[in-house]
Amino acid sequence: MNNQSPLAASNSLVIMFLASFGLTIMFAAILQQIGAPLIYVFLLMLTFVVGSYLFAGLFGKTMRFSTFQTADRQGRPVFTGMAAASGLLSGGVILMHPGFVYTNGTDYLVLLLGMLLGIGFLIVFFAASFARSNASTLSGILFPAGSHKLTIGITAIIILVCSGLLLMAQVKLIGLFIDGVYSIPEQTGVTIVLLVSATCLVLGGIQSLQIARMLAYPVIVFSVFIPLIWTSYDVTGNAVPQLGFGTGALGPILEIDREILEAGLAEETDIFNPTMDGRTLGGINYLAALISVAFAFATMPHLVQHFMTLKKGRHARKSGIWMFVFVAIILTAIPAIAVFAKFDLYTSLLGLQLSELELEVPWIFDLSGNGQLPLITLCGNLVSNTAETIAACGRSGNYFLSLSDIGINQNYLMLSFATLSNLPDLVGVGIVTGVVLAIFSTIDGSLLVMSNTMTVDVYNRIIRPKSPPGVQLFMNRFFVCLFAVSGIFAVTYIPYNAEQLFVATVIIASACLFPALICRIWFRWITDLQISLAMTTSFVFCVVLFQLKISGMDFIPANGDEIIFAVPGTDEKIEPLSIGILGSAVFMAAVTITGLACQTLNYLRDRKKMNATA
Repeated sequence: MNNQSPLAASNSLVIMFLASFGLTIMFAAILQQIGAPLIYVFLLMLTFVVGSYLFAGLFGKTMRFSTFQTADRQGRPVFTGMAAASGLLSGGVILMHPGFVYTNGTDYLVLLLGMLLGIGFLIVFFAASFARSNASTLSGILFPAGSHKLTIGITAIIILVCSGLLLMAQVKLIGLFIDGVYSIPEQTGVTIVLLVSATCLVLGGIQSLQIARMLAYPVIVFSVFIPLIWTSYDVTGNAVPQLGFGTGALGPILEIDREILEAGLAEETDIFNPTMDGRTLGGINYLAALISVAFAFATMPHLVQHFMTLKKGRHARKSGIWMFVFVAIILTAIPAIAVFAKFDLYTSLLGLQLSELELEVPWIFDLSGNGQLPLITLCGNLVSNTAETIAACGRSGNYFLSLSDIGINQNYLMLSFATLSNLPDLVGVGIVTGVVLAIFSTIDGSLLVMSNTMTVDVYNRIIRPKSPPGVQLFMNRFFVCLFAVSGIFAVTYIPYNAEQLFVATVIIASACLFPALICRIWFRWITDLQISLAMTTSFVFCVVLFQLKISGMDFIPANGDEIIFAVPGTDEKIEPLSIGILGSAVFMAAVTITGLACQTLNYLRDRKKMNATA
């Protein structure tokens, strides 16, 4: 019997997968050449994504619970880092971050910098401990064998909420484009993604997850860099987008901004300048948000579970370094996407007369009223022809478009980048394929974390201790299916959008999980009681503060009863992302207070015994 782990064949798997991806792209190009509708090409690539996940499930299938949970610690550092990188490069990062950098400049760069800093914290503080431990869940690391059931249950609830919010954020993202790109109803698309992810996990657990994410990373890189390299070389003559956009695109944009301001054709608030101070995040909020994001991504359960597939601490640190490299390659390219998109709009639309649009830039209407993904608004409206544009602007055909007349839907910038940059349709298909894989890579990880937590921490440690491995394997697969089906129905009842759900995930992870792991791994004298009480206090504090900040008391976002909190001594308002650092402070305060209380009680008890003896 061959006991070699499928992860040992990682090199061959990646090569075979890239070859199959190349063949699929060639077949897609043939479809385009023979005049097949573009939707057929999109559906072909969607079939490729679904097939890749089913392949990963079958290749990593197992009937051993230890393999299902930790892949028998047979992970390889480079490919584990690649898999973890794919998990971090979620649909939110690939799909939404370019648009947010476009509209918010340095304010949104705090997320990108925070993610990289978080990986650094993960490498330094936690990675080796995750690999050395015998645990398969975060709760098992925080509260090992012999811990009280209540402390285990509290941690399990927090991990389930954190992972569930992230899962719902990714599922919400599907609704942004599944109908427009694939002409598939939103609910049907959500069902397909969740059931395919669940099938992959049911077959092989973490082993199949690691294979699927490992294979996804090269495709995600391809989807981001092919259009970027093409555009960067065309615009700047430099094929490296991270180097080319600064002088070749950003410089001309800033020069145009200066000329527009001097001519009085735009307000300062209309100008895009990613080097300026943040408009929303002041100095205190920026630092708080940066630390909150870093704390969160150092302990995100769907990322750190990969480090539990490694045997040695040095392997875990090496894997973390590879993860940093793989993530940095993508994150450093996201500002380039925003700058090149702005450059295309500046050089294509500014100064054109309304009557010239159909002749000079006919694609503008494909990205507005005629297209499936409405990216651009002119004079605040989606328009499909010159007449509608003239009516929207309330001007004659001789009116020159100004900067304030052009708006974008930041959610669709990445998906529409190929059309905006006048690239072939096949490049746009590749972008969509990468986005879909990125969403899959976070959904499956969240599902597995939730099912592992329910099986190991709730069922095996609280409800039925020492249950047989076969029963635990069955329960794990059952919970994967349960959470997948629940997600299909729950997504329509959640009032928050994807961005708000993501922020809530960051807040809980940074306020509860990060300080708890610091206390457990680095300050071992802190008791289970102190950590569990501090986690509960911080969790309640963050949930209440987030609810008051986002939705007020009625749980309805933007209903007008949201409570505004200000930073003491300044005129800065506390932003949602900053709540995480406040929660961390509450955690440490609770640990300190409970520690002092325990010492005081012990002192009084000892005094009482001494007095009784005397």
